Amino acid sequence: MNKEISKLQPLNIMLGWKVIYNNLLECEKENKNVEGLLLILKEELNDQEIEVKVVQDSFQVDWRRLSSSEMIKSVNVQHQDDLVVELENMIFNIDLRRDIKKPYDYIPFRVPTGWKIEYNTCINVDPDEISEKDDTWLDFTEDLLLLAYDDGRILIDVGWKREADPSGRFQLIFVIDEQWEEPEKLAYIRRPEELTSTIEAIMQDVQDGKYDS
Repeated sequence: MNKEISKLQPLNIMLGWKVIYNNLLECEKENKNVEGLLLILKEELNDQEIEVKVVQDSFQVDWRRLSSSEMIKSVNVQHQDDLVVELENMIFNIDLRRDIKKPYDYIPFRVPTGWKIEYNTCINVDPDEISEKDDTWLDFTEDLLLLAYDDGRILIDVGWKREADPSGRFQLIFVIDEQWEEPEKLAYIRRPEELTSTIEAIMQDVQDGKYDS
């Protein structure tokens, strides 16, 4: 059986990044038990790669150009909390952008090796704690999250139904080979934590080979 996805470090990841390799666990002590590579992320559209490894009981995070291997930024930190901050800043290209000073606050997901975040605008907020008149509901759209595996053969699609409606729910559709009319799973979920656990369960089944072609 593949490593349990529930043990991975949740990360706030925006669109376009693919998880090439992920052994970055939520437990700092476990990460530091074995020196070496923990995570590789690639974003081909903007020609970027991020690599995380353990070196002498600290975390090294390298952010490079894919095509030239030019180093954009390299950071060494001692603690995992600092690692996540540096990593998410790189994921959101904070050093290269002028429009934002910190990462957008999206729901952190545990994303295993092989999955690509096609897009993610799933804001990190509890729908039951938002006033019905709050403009935040405008962020609850029909296109919140799309995760792809095996070059898009396997997809997890999440949106809010009905769009911007305080009484709505997350709609999760899990499809294989573009069979949108006959999805492997269709679920309507209100709670964000249930949404993340449902996505993790699907990913675990995929990682364990249940849907191998």
